[in-house]
Amino acid sequence: MYDLRRNHDDLWKFLIKEMFESFIRYFIPELVGLIDFGQVPEFGNVELPTLQVEKSPKGNLRADYVVKVAQKDGQKRSIIIHIEVQATRDVRFHERMYKSHYRLYDRHNHPIEAIAIFVTQDYPKGPYYFVVESFTARVLYEYRTYHVHSQNPEELLKSDNPFALAVLACIRSNIRNLKQRYAYKKALYHLLSERGYSKVEKECLYWFIFLLLRLPNKEENHLKASLQKANHMIRLSKYDWDYITEYLSFQSGMTIKELMELQRKKLVEKDETIEVQDQQLKKKDEKLEEKDQKLKEKDETIEVQDQQLKEKDEKLEVKDQKLKEKDETIEVQGQQLKEQELVLKQNILLFYQEPMLMSIEEIAKHVKRDIAYVQTVIDEFEDKKKD
Repeated sequence: MYDLRRNHDDLWKFLIKEMFESFIRYFIPELVGLIDFGQVPEFGNVELPTLQVEKSPKGNLRADYVVKVAQKDGQKRSIIIHIEVQATRDVRFHERMYKSHYRLYDRHNHPIEAIAIFVTQDYPKGPYYFVVESFTARVLYEYRTYHVHSQNPEELLKSDNPFALAVLACIRSNIRNLKQRYAYKKALYHLLSERGYSKVEKECLYWFIFLLLRLPNKEENHLKASLQKANHMIRLSKYDWDYITEYLSFQSGMTIKELMELQRKKLVEKDETIEVQDQQLKKKDEKLEEKDQKLKEKDETIEVQDQQLKEKDEKLEVKDQKLKEKDETIEVQGQQLKEQELVLKQNILLFYQEPMLMSIEEIAKHVKRDIAYVQTVIDEFEDKKKD
């Protein structure tokens, strides 16, 4: 299961940073009217060095989460918000809060608001203050606290602040029974999908609930299918379901920082893959461009050949026209020959019809001459037809 002792801090820091205004409205509502939410807050884990006048053997102290925010109405002094998410019992916790306070004040010299969020039942018992006194001097340091397991679930359900749902998730995060854990996680997702939170708030809470109430892969996949069927699946833009299950299922103790590092590496690998694919596509485009150029040249060649064929067809058409005209001329000449042949035949008949006009020898001579002439004309006609 998910290592709550190691990772509660990271999960809460994730929510606080992404939904800071909602955090202030829910946990420290007195500051809502003082903070200028239009200016981006400065977030960070702050290492607070030991003061020079302090001879503490423990050396530097690290505050869990420190946020620097601007005030409204042009106030020059910022507000420092010190946030501690406590998942284990610490008998010196009050002293640690006090030391963080005076070291932050020494560094920034700004108003400091502190809150401790106890996320397990094993939290330090009150009172929540620390007193330093000696003889006539006395310093009292008090700070705000919030106990997750002391909250009333019915009141949390009435709240429209997204952090109320995060608290609901924390209250039952230690459920060991798999069926109960599955049912509670499913109910939280149904609530998440029905609430009118912003897209960023829904996505962050989805991430928070997923990591806080871890399930084995089989149950996670079944829950995913159930949510999709009921149209309660949250659409994620930063982290998809497959990515989370791939790297986090059965990997105990992975922090958000480690997960984000894995994501960063995966994105780098993805970018490298995309770069390789782009290079391959570029080469493919170059080959296609080269092929297109060859096709273009081929088309130009075909176009030239088509032009040449067109010119050849035009020449053939001219030649056919001339042949047609020649055939017409030959046809006319043939008609004339037929007419001449008819005249000759008529002349021959006249010779036979009037034999007394000339002798037999003269008739034979004329017939022989005419036949030779006709034959000559016929031969010429046949030769022309062959041409």
